[in-house]
Amino acid sequence: MVLPYWGGMPHGGERAYGGQPHFGVWNKADERFIVVNKGKSYKVAQLICEAFNGPRPAGAVCAHIDENSANNRPNNLEWSTQKRNLNSPAMKVYRDTPSIVGDPFEESLLFRAEEINNKAQEPETSR
Repeated sequence: MVLPYWGGMPHGGERAYGGQPHFGVWNKADERFIVVNKGKSYKVAQLICEAFNGPRPAGAVCAHIDENSANNRPNNLEWSTQKRNLNSPAMKVYRDTPSIVGDPFEESLLFRAEEINNKAQEPETSR
């Protein structure tokens, strides 16, 4: 590891060099790594794909070849079409699998909905 230091950039300005590599922060909602710079968030996979595969072609999306969104190695990323990305084997399984039967969270929501409906249908009694 190189100790962190500030150095000049080719077209002016300064930036930090050295130190620990930064892989971004895992975003649970989107299941991907993101980096926030000056208040704007960026997808790490897309930044790496642009750096190693050139600028994004019109209409292309960054696709993980092994379908693992946590694997952002340059040799695992490619520019692809949205249609091809959505027709990947893992996505087909996800699309064709019905929701999990017996999901405790789903069952609790259904139970709560039935409970609310039953209370709404009960006649109010005077006390």
